[in-house]
Amino acid sequence: MILQTITKNYTQAIISTIVVGLLLWLNVFISPVSTSVISHDAIGYQLIGNALSGVPLLANIIALALIFFQAFALAGFSGRFNLLGRTNMMPALLFVVLSSFQHDANFLNPVVLSGVLLVVLLHKVGEIGEKTEAVRESFDAGMIIALASMFYIPSIIFMLFLWFTLVSYRIFRWREWVASLMGLVLPYLFLTLIYFFSDQLGIRAEEFWKELQFDSFDKLYLNVSNVIFYSCIMLVFIPALVRFIARRNEKTVYIRHIISVALNYLITVVILMIITREFYAVALSLLFMPMALIISDYLSTLKKSFYREFFFLLIIGVVIATKLMGYA
Repeated sequence: MILQTITKNYTQAIISTIVVGLLLWLNVFISPVSTSVISHDAIGYQLIGNALSGVPLLANIIALALIFFQAFALAGFSGRFNLLGRTNMMPALLFVVLSSFQHDANFLNPVVLSGVLLVVLLHKVGEIGEKTEAVRESFDAGMIIALASMFYIPSIIFMLFLWFTLVSYRIFRWREWVASLMGLVLPYLFLTLIYFFSDQLGIRAEEFWKELQFDSFDKLYLNVSNVIFYSCIMLVFIPALVRFIARRNEKTVYIRHIISVALNYLITVVILMIITREFYAVALSLLFMPMALIISDYLSTLKKSFYREFFFLLIIGVVIATKLMGYA
C-alpha cells in the first residue's frame, strides 16, 4: 500500500517524502551540527561554511532543503527520460531515506552542495542523447562539473562520467570532447584571474594542490548501525544492479542510453572513492543517487507486491531502527 501511494499519487508522494525527511532529521535539528573543515572542500564551501558557522540550525535546514531538491530532481530525471513513470516519486523518497541515515553526514557538508550541481549534471548529460549536435550541452556539462568541484574538489572526477556517457552515446566528434574541456577550464580561468588581481594566486594554488594530496584508507569507520545498514542495502542493491544491467537488452535504444547514464554515474563515484581513498560517511553519500535510481527500478519491476513492500520497508525500517537505538 505504501509503494502504491508513492508510485500513483503524486501529491501524497511529495508530502510523504518531505515528512519522512523531517522526521529522520529531527535529531539533527534538536542538536544541530555546525559546518566544519572537511577533506577536499574548496573555496565555495569555505565561503558558505564560514558564513553559516555561527548558525548551525540554519545551516542544517539549508542542507535538508538541498537534499529535498536533489531528491525531487532525481525523480524528475527518471520521469523525464522515461526510466520510471513520470509521477513515480520512489527515487526521491529512497534518496532522502538513504541520505538521512548517517548522522556524521547530516550537516551542510561539501558533498551536499556539490550534489545539487551533480543532479543538474545528470539532467544535462541525459539531454546529450537527445541531440544530434551536443556541443553546447557538453560545454554546459563541463562547466557544471567545474562549479561542483569548487565545493568538493574530487567532483572534478565526474569528467569521467561525462566522457563515459559520450562513449555510450557513440559520440566521437572532437567538438563535443573539446567543448567539455573548455567548459571545465573556463570557471577556473575566471577564478585564477580573481586570485591574480587580488594577489592571492600563490596562496590559493598551494591550498588547492594540498587538497589534491589524497589521504590513506584510514577514513572507513564501521559501527553496529553501519554494518546493519549497509548489509540490508546490499541485500536489495545487488539483485537490483544485476536486474538493471540485464534490462539494457530489453529496452529501446533511448532507454538503454539512460540506463548507461545511471551506470556510468555509479562507476564514476566508485572511481572517485578509490582515487581519493575516502570511504567515510560524506563520500559514501555520493553513492545514494544512483543507488536510489537502481533500487527504485528494481522494486518497480517486481511482480509480487509483497516483495516490493518488504524490500522497501526493510530499507526504511533499518534507518528508523538504528536512529531510535541511538547508533547513527
